[in-house]
This record gives sequence, C-alpha cells and structure tokens, in this order.
Amino acid sequence: MDKMYLRFVKYFFRNPILTTKYIFYRKILKRDKFRYRGILIDYGIFWGFVNNFFSLKDIKKISEDEIIINIKNLGKFYVKNSIPVSDITDYNILNVKDKVVLDIGAYVGDSSIYFIRRGAKKVYTYEAVKDIYNTLVKNIELNNLQDKIIPINKGIDCNKGENYININYSATGLEVGNEKIETIPIKDAFEEIYNKEGEFVAKIDCEGCEYSLLCLPDNILKYSKEYVIEIHGSPQLLISKFLRNGYKVKRIDRDNKWY
Repeated sequence: MDKMYLRFVKYFFRNPILTTKYIFYRKILKRDKFRYRGILIDYGIFWGFVNNFFSLKDIKKISEDEIIINIKNLGKFYVKNSIPVSDITDYNILNVKDKVVLDIGAYVGDSSIYFIRRGAKKVYTYEAVKDIYNTLVKNIELNNLQDKIIPINKGIDCNKGENYININYSATGLEVGNEKIETIPIKDAFEEIYNKEGEFVAKIDCEGCEYSLLCLPDNILKYSKEYVIEIHGSPQLLISKFLRNGYKVKRIDRDNKWY
C-alpha cells in the first residue's frame, strides 16, 4: 500500500475528525486550504507537518498569509501559507547524534531544526533564495538555536558565481528564472566545515545542485561519512562516484532520495 495512504490510516485513528475534514476539503472539494481552529491552512503546510501535526501544541495567525505552528518535540515554525513544507522524516536514516551536519537546501529550516532535535551537535545550513533564507533565520530565532544552526545565504555549485533560477518553493532551482542567487564552490563549503569541525554528515536536497558533488575531489567527498541526497534525473553518475569511493548506496523512497 502507498506510504501516503498508510499514514492517513494511522492518523485517522489518532484524530478522525481532523483527518476526515482534511480529506473532504482536499480530495472531494479540491480546495487548497482548509480551516483548523479558525485559521485557513494551506494543504502544503499540513502535508509537510503531517507526521507531527497531530501533536500540535499551538497555532497562531500572524496575517492572512502567515502563521506560526508549534509542534510537540520539534519546535515553532513561522511559515507563509503559500509555501509548502518538506517531509523531513525521510532524513531519519541519517545518523546525526553528536555530529556536525551539513544541510544543503535548508529551505525554511525544518530539516535543520529536526537534526538538532535528534541530537546533532551543530548544523551548517545553506539556503540560496533570500526570501526563504529570511524565513529560515526567523525559525532559528523562534527556537533559540542561533548557537546550534549556522545559516548561510548561498547556493552550491562547482564554481563561485551567479545563477538565475525560477522560484517554485519546493522545486525552486530546477528551472531557469529571474531570481538571482550567489553560489560558492561545493569544495569550499566542505573544506570550511571540515577545517572547523572535522568530519560531518550531509543532507543534500537542492533541486539539481547535488550534481556539483561530481566536482569534488574524492578525498574531500570523504569528509562526510554519510549522505542523504535527493537526486533529480539519472542518479548513475553520482552513484558510481560514491561506489568508487567505498560507500554503500541504497534508495530510501520513491522521490529519488538516496542514502
């Protein structure tokens, strides 16, 4: 059975009223938002937090398009209702306990905060898009994690420079557009963390920039002993590079995430 449907069966028994309401609005009425505690919530926001949403501690409306969600055992998140949130549970497989994490493609900070909650010592987190980066910084501050999460407003590429990308939030970066971002070489990002912290583990979900790993010298690739990577397009070149360097590789979901 599809993982999504298994989740809804699970959550139906935990909260049948909310789950039924969600299915009615999304699947039957085909609406993008549904009302919860008097607040209209975007489908993407709900689905992004679905694994923790039923442990919701509080929800606060800031404006017509802004809310703060407080999730038990995770933290507070400032989000815009137009911005979907990723499913962070795919990163459970990454062993972050007492380790430094490199988070490339930090988005609104959900994965970085999740790593800290799971025991990471520190997270260096890269987000290229200024508006999304500003939300990331707000969420770090909301959770008082300024000493644990280091945000960097840069994109990752093989070389230093500028790129122009299309803003599509959960798929930002896959297409050329009008948003200018600054990039740094992936080699520099790896070396900076390694020189400060030593070995680390890495999560890379950056809508195409994962191919910059092909530019890394093999010895620098090994600065990270574990990776979780979302790969867009054919994964064969990246898989070959990791296998050649002694890593074991496996696919962990249908959305092209690899470990």
